[in-house]
Amino acid sequence: MKKIKWNFKTWLSLFGLVSLQLCLGPLRASAGQLDPSNWTIYNYSGAFAPYLGAPLPPTGLHVQNTTPAPLPAPNQLTNLTDGNLSSYATLTNSAILLVDLGQTNVLDRVYFIGSMKPSNMWYNYSSYSATPPLGLITVYVGNTTTNTNLVASYTVPYDAGNPVETEADLRFSPAAGRYVRLELHNQVTWGFNYWPGYAISPQPPSTNVNWNVGELEFYGFSGAAATQTNVNAVVLPGGAAAPLALAASELSYYLGELTGLPHPIIPPASTNQYSGNLYEIVDLASLAPNYATMMSNIGNGLLPTNINATISGNVIQFASWPYRAVLWSVWQFLESQGVRWVYPDSHGDYVPTNGLNLSVLPFQYTPPTFSIYANFDVSPFEPWPSYQLQSIRQENLYIWRNHWTVSAGGGGVLGGTEIPYEPAPSVTVNSNFTEGFLGYPHNITSVIPTRILDMTPYTNWWGWASTNPGSAVDPSTEGSASPTPYANPVCELDNPSLISWVAQKMTNIAAAYPPGSTHPLNINHTLRPFNILPLDASVYSQDPYTIASNGPPLLDPIPFVKEYGNSYSGMYYSLITSVANEVQQLSPSSVPLVGALGYADVFLPPTNIPALTTFPTNVQVEFCYYGAPNLPMTSLPNAAMKAAGDGWHSACSHLATYDYALLHTDFEQPNPLMPVALVAGTLSRSQYAASIGAADGGCQANLASLPHNPWNFYAYPRTRWNTNQTAAQIEQEFFTGYFQEAAAPMLAYYQAMENYQVTNGVNLYYGGYCYGMTPGSFPVNVLGQMQTNLLAAEQLATNWWVAARLKTMGAGFNWLISNSPDGLVGVNLTNTSLFRNLNPTTGVPININLTNMTPTPPQSMPFGNNNSFSPGPPSSWSILSPGSIQETLNIPAGTYVVSIPANAVEQLGTWPVMNVFLGPQSSSATITNAYPNFINYNFTFTIPAGVFDLVIAMPNNYLGYFYVENFTITLQ
Repeated sequence: MKKIKWNFKTWLSLFGLVSLQLCLGPLRASAGQLDPSNWTIYNYSGAFAPYLGAPLPPTGLHVQNTTPAPLPAPNQLTNLTDGNLSSYATLTNSAILLVDLGQTNVLDRVYFIGSMKPSNMWYNYSSYSATPPLGLITVYVGNTTTNTNLVASYTVPYDAGNPVETEADLRFSPAAGRYVRLELHNQVTWGFNYWPGYAISPQPPSTNVNWNVGELEFYGFSGAAATQTNVNAVVLPGGAAAPLALAASELSYYLGELTGLPHPIIPPASTNQYSGNLYEIVDLASLAPNYATMMSNIGNGLLPTNINATISGNVIQFASWPYRAVLWSVWQFLESQGVRWVYPDSHGDYVPTNGLNLSVLPFQYTPPTFSIYANFDVSPFEPWPSYQLQSIRQENLYIWRNHWTVSAGGGGVLGGTEIPYEPAPSVTVNSNFTEGFLGYPHNITSVIPTRILDMTPYTNWWGWASTNPGSAVDPSTEGSASPTPYANPVCELDNPSLISWVAQKMTNIAAAYPPGSTHPLNINHTLRPFNILPLDASVYSQDPYTIASNGPPLLDPIPFVKEYGNSYSGMYYSLITSVANEVQQLSPSSVPLVGALGYADVFLPPTNIPALTTFPTNVQVEFCYYGAPNLPMTSLPNAAMKAAGDGWHSACSHLATYDYALLHTDFEQPNPLMPVALVAGTLSRSQYAASIGAADGGCQANLASLPHNPWNFYAYPRTRWNTNQTAAQIEQEFFTGYFQEAAAPMLAYYQAMENYQVTNGVNLYYGGYCYGMTPGSFPVNVLGQMQTNLLAAEQLATNWWVAARLKTMGAGFNWLISNSPDGLVGVNLTNTSLFRNLNPTTGVPININLTNMTPTPPQSMPFGNNNSFSPGPPSSWSILSPGSIQETLNIPAGTYVVSIPANAVEQLGTWPVMNVFLGPQSSSATITNAYPNFINYNFTFTIPAGVFDLVIAMPNNYLGYFYVENFTITLQ
């Protein structure tokens, strides 16, 4: 097994954040893993269980203390440490494994898996909230075969089957022993001590299941290190809350890995028994008995709320408030030592071998943001809802270790119940305001609900479907005889009486429920303001108030979910700023923060309205991060996105960002298997957001894409937490940790696509917010490099989990081949002679006959392909939205002029747009000459040599259509 090594280089930033220069040298693939060569593994299942004393239902989880008889040789298992899941043992009820380590060792981790890699995500967790586990697996470590030293237990997921197929990673305070006993209990009194954590009645029936075990791994200390159990320790107060206990567990395990010495978890009273370093987890809850005292102690510095670690002699303290800050401090310290968590499974972490570096202490760190919001459900990382008691899983910890600070389901393991609430004053909420300001990311119909619009005197607030006063529409009629095709109009956003009503509602609710009484010490930017957020694809009212407030038309070219070609920001932000100004007057001593969402038709800052060039200071705008996510913000396809961000920076003092569908898919994503290289683009977006004060934010995600694009899920929260990195650093540490012995070729596999796309400004966004094989994004030569490196990686894989990861990567690569518009299934990617050679002579036009062009295949056109060919003479193609035709050419490097004769048919006063792609480059033109009069449209491209597609296309959601005839390409 190859050894992997990390080099700790430097401690950067004023706040003590480490920057790691990591290299692809040898790194220990499984630090601390015990050598199994001297183990003897006994199968005591089924009829042999009485030899150890029959397992009892876990009232105390003790087995009978009897002397076992020796087992015959056939019951000694030799296939559970061979690195091959296809060789496994099936243990029958009652299921017991006994492992004789051959000598006394100190263990702090037990890992096992069945005969296959089970799912480590449970998308159906909510529908099984009342379904009990299939059993409880318990682990005992001691110097007798029947010892009762229970070190850990694992709740078996409800869907693990029969025989049970499950993967478990149990970590615990170091325990000494020669024997490790694993038992599957299927008659468990579920309740307070075990799942679900509260009494249930009646008890579910027992389930007699068998158990497949394919691999066993034990971690800990042997030899001289196993004798040093009274040197270093992690100190945890008795009865500590779960986040503090987790912080201690993380220190105990990873310090052991880093130093090669045990770090048991001990109570404060036992510290005099230890001569080495003491790592103290400090509980500051006594300084926050109530809200007022807590806020006072935060103000006077007794309750530090940032990442904080101190050292005095041999005592290292982690003392912060609230408990989440203690966990963040521990993880930050471990990161400063080079520890990383690259994937949500048991082989997703790695630890350097260069030992411990305490010179980084003391440190404090304040990240660019405290709100890195997972606007998606992270609950599938656990089998049951997070409020139910269950084993801590590495899958779930991956999210929080990598700096997501909050999710759509809350703060997970970070706690929060320890924070005292501010007492709510005795203020009555007006019955007209009961819907409040809840709802994210779309809530304007709750802020101004239909029931209010139906009441006198508010009925004149209805939105207008046109400039005709008789077109006022009740949104409750949506779906019936509505005069608008998609949705009913938003109400009159600039109506002065409506603005006053919203301001009164806001100040009333803010007085009744101040922020500290609802979300004390809140870090979620979506919960800080009183939100007034637009709907999807809103049809904005055409009444005189809102039309007048919108200002001159402003072209809105970026977002996809919109109803208009021009921005309606003026209408919306006139409401936001007017409400903000009015609440300042109504509540000057405690001014509510007003929340807005720059989204769809209100994405752009209203730069065309002088009164809105500077927003009130009590406005927070969270604007959607559109553009080209796979490219840096300096790339040309992101120019419009950056201009919008700069505009928001000028207009508003409180900003946040919403990375819509960044990780990874919207409703039109072709397939989650598609590999997408976002690391460089994600880092650039995070750095830009921090530079304009918009680092608070988050994104949506589809977890189905995680196994196929793990690098992107790893990079997103980490680049928000620390912008002082390079893409090369992030990629190197990820690929080294994730692919281990196959890291070098897999890094080259990834960088083949990323470097090409970034260098050439290739945008992977197809139409909406989904990624696709856009023209020029995966040419044959890039696919050839990827294939070569993937094959090389497969030859290097020695660990079964690395081989499994490469198999997943192979499925993604095969998807690219199968869905390439160039028809590459079964094609030798290194044989370029298979494609038509373009042999240009400088200045001599080459005729492109349209009969050689074909419609882009359906798999590359997720929104459809609308075109038709007329053989003529002359031959021509008609292209509608969306539509695309192409030809694959082997092209020498150079600058080319593509001259295309075209004409168009406009629709509703809008002329169509023609996009032309030659390899990685693209250009466009609006076709304004009417059919049947053709004129030439010229496009210039400078491209490298390669096998590339020549594409003529019309983008999504454009009106009209155009015709093209035979055209020419000329090398300049």
